Amino acid sequence: MAGLDNRSPTVAVYFGGPAQTPQAAAAVATLRHHGIFILPVVPQLAGYKTQVPASLHEVNGTVVPPEDPALESVAQRLLEELRLVRAKRLVFITYRRSDTRGVAEQLYRAFDDRSFDVFLDTHSIRSGFEFQSVLWDQMADADLLILLDSPAALSSRWVREELARAHALCLGILQLVWPGHARSPGTDFCVPFYLEPDDFASGPAPIGERSELAAASLHRIMTLAEALRARSLAARHSRLVGELCQRVSTAGWGIDIQPGYCIDLHRPGRPTPIRAFPLVGHPDSHQLHQCFDGCGNPPLDGLVVYDPLGMWDKKTLHLTWLNGYLPLRALPVTELNAWIASGP
Repeated sequence: MAGLDNRSPTVAVYFGGPAQTPQAAAAVATLRHHGIFILPVVPQLAGYKTQVPASLHEVNGTVVPPEDPALESVAQRLLEELRLVRAKRLVFITYRRSDTRGVAEQLYRAFDDRSFDVFLDTHSIRSGFEFQSVLWDQMADADLLILLDSPAALSSRWVREELARAHALCLGILQLVWPGHARSPGTDFCVPFYLEPDDFASGPAPIGERSELAAASLHRIMTLAEALRARSLAARHSRLVGELCQRVSTAGWGIDIQPGYCIDLHRPGRPTPIRAFPLVGHPDSHQLHQCFDGCGNPPLDGLVVYDPLGMWDKKTLHLTWLNGYLPLRALPVTELNAWIASGP
């Protein structure tokens, strides 16, 4: 294709259907030949191969539900592929079991169906692990918190503590406010979604512990969660970038923000820059590998910066061990000043 530049991040969407043109099929084949990511979007998965060109037959397609007219789910997938949001998808649900167990478990299943890892206290901690340490670790690594704000939700000490920790992490919070219940005090930093009796499958009948949401309401909530996830990740990334830039500029270093997701740091007297990658959540081996690839060839010295708040001690020890073997370093943002003073 004329104008295709493999040096620039590129993704594509193919909107399929029964009517296809040879020109579209040829364009798709060319993009595939160049290794460009293509997301097939079709009206329905039944008869998928009749709706897309042959070069996409082995690519997993998706259907956009009618309650997502803004194509939030498609946009999220493209942002992940461009590395503008992370590919890991983790949502944390906080709730009072005796009020909202049915909705919590329903949301667990719905997010799981959308390829999220979901933290729900009754499902997500293996026997033998220390409950609170794993809970804080999972929250610190989450993209979004879902608060089920039932009338008695904040009477739970755990819900109050989880909200406070989420606020400290700058974690986005989707607040599902129960019918007839004013928002709980101290939740002004959440994004509210006000539920009505008709949003429940039981309709106007009394809403209890085992009640579930109606299908249409559940779909609207899932679509909103996809959009809020991107905003939450962007806010947390901006916070990390701002803290990194402020600290190195105070030390007299130069800053060169690169397209996409990295920053070149220029220490006076050092001939080559250090390429820094601020990462939201906890770095894993896949992300570290991606960052090393982003260091260029020959590679610049690489630095992965992350927020260690809430990280499980075992993860911290693992990253410390990896730093002794990897060609780049993972550094908690809390240790930036000491790292700068060491004159790397």
